[in-house]
Amino acid sequence: MPARPARAPWQFRLLQQDYKLGVAIEALDPWVTVQALQEITMREGQTLTRLAVHYKVENAAVKALRIRLPGLSEEQARTVRATGRP
Repeated sequence: MPARPARAPWQFRLLQQDYKLGVAIEALDPWVTVQALQEITMREGQTLTRLAVHYKVENAAVKALRIRLPGLSEEQARTVRATGRP
């Protein structure tokens, strides 16, 4: 068996010399799936909107999303609440 190069991440040792080992890396496209539920409660003079969103990010180096809420006034933006978990 030939000498292993310094810093080789993996080493394979085969019992018989007539085997060949091949390793390939395939790049996969990243994708996102979303499950969303919107709940609206309407009362006299008040509307409460709740949105439950479950994002699943796969095949991507970054597993986080940044969400923009366009068209909100400063006062409306202060009322937005969010929670999350990995």
